[in-house]
Order: sequence, then structure tokens, then C-alpha cells
Amino acid sequence: MRNWLILAIMSLFCLGSGADPAGAKEAKFELRKITVNLPEFPPTEAYTLETDDYELTFIPPHESQLRFNQANQEVKFKFRDDRCLITLRHSEVSPALASQAGWNKLREIIQERHPDAEVSEGCACLNSCGAGGCSFTIRRRTGFGDLMLITRLSFIPVEGGTVEVSMTANGSKFATEEFVFRNFLNCLRIEKSNPPKAGLANN
Repeated sequence: MRNWLILAIMSLFCLGSGADPAGAKEAKFELRKITVNLPEFPPTEAYTLETDDYELTFIPPHESQLRFNQANQEVKFKFRDDRCLITLRHSEVSPALASQAGWNKLREIIQERHPDAEVSEGCACLNSCGAGGCSFTIRRRTGFGDLMLITRLSFIPVEGGTVEVSMTANGSKFATEEFVFRNFLNCLRIEKSNPPKAGLANN
């Protein structure tokens, strides 16, 4: 029961993470399942997320369950044991804010989304996109006993906005799950969009 409660709270907490205008929901946001070949590994299942401006290819975290939400322009990765919740979404936040000069403004935006949370200073985000970026740590008490949720929120600049990637976990498990988040950031690959293709939405 406690794990179910934690997952429900994590999902509600993440609902406030996207502040995109309603018009952005009409933009292209499609998901295709592909296979990638990695050295010394068998063919691996991966996905390419297509938008009007870029294509983002990723390998889902091990043992995760992918949930694609086209209306909210996001992909979520849940785990059977509810250890954490990873969310990837397109954001209209200016890519200029992901550079160090914009970190204070970006922190203000996050604080407005979560006024009751403690938001850390920004730091560099290491990822495989070659696009720089920054990360923030968000701590929030849930009101359920001593349960605290911790979120690591990263912004990666892309054409037409930013990609927001976050991981939320129970405070007692956050440090253990950080490597899952780092591994996911290091499997992302972003390229400019090609001509339109048919998309596959996975629900």
C-alpha cells in the first residue's frame, strides 16, 4: 500500500513540471520503436521521439514500463516496484536559459511550479547529447508522515525549446536510483528532424 501511495504522489508531483502553452499541444510529438546495434550487445530495443524540430532517440531504462502521452508531450517510465518515476517531455522553456547565465531565472521558474518545494542551485548536466544543459534538485515534503520526494530535473537545449528529463523517488531511495537517471541521460541522442514520417504511439 505504501508503494502505491508513493507512486501516486510522484505522479501528481510531476504533473506540475510542464508549463507549456496550450497551443504547443498541437505540435508534432510522435514515437517510433526501433532497434539499435551496440558493440558486444545483441540488438537492443529503442525509441525515437519525433517533433517538428528534432528527433530524440533513447533506450528505455532497464525493467521500466514506457507510457507515451501525446497530449501532454511526455514519455514516462515506471517500474514494477515503484522505485522511481522518470519523465521525459518537450518544454517551451527557452534553450538560452539552460546556459549558466540563465540558471537563476530557470530556478525561479521551477520554484513557481513548486512553491512549497526546496529548489537547489543549478549545476551542469552531463548527457550524451553534446548540448550542455543544467540540473536542479527539488525536495518536497508530502504531508504523509516523514515521506519526502526528491526530484532531479535536467534541461537540455534543443531546437524550438528544451527537453526536460526528471527522476522522482522517495527520499530514502533517491541516492540508490541516481545511477539509473545518469545512465538514461547518457543514452540520449538528439538530431535535427528529417522529413515527416509515420509515427507509432505506444499507450
